[in-house]
Amino acid sequence: MAAFIRGGVRAGPRARVVIVGAGFGGLECARKLNGAAADVLLLDQSGYHLFTPLLYQVATALLNPSVIVYPPRALFR
Repeated sequence: MAAFIRGGVRAGPRARVVIVGAGFGGLECARKLNGAAADVLLLDQSGYHLFTPLLYQVATALLNPSVIVYPPRALFR
């Protein structure tokens, strides 16, 4: 249990943030919280991020699929 003291400064355990989904919004939120005084947990059903704006280039063989698909954990390690 965390205790709050005068001035809004938190005393005790760190805040916990759970982000559901590793889409554009989830990744941006996790990136902004990287290095913050909080424990961040990023949950995603698939375990990878698909950069869909370039999907048509993969379909026409202009890009390799590995260019637009990557695991989110690679961004934060």
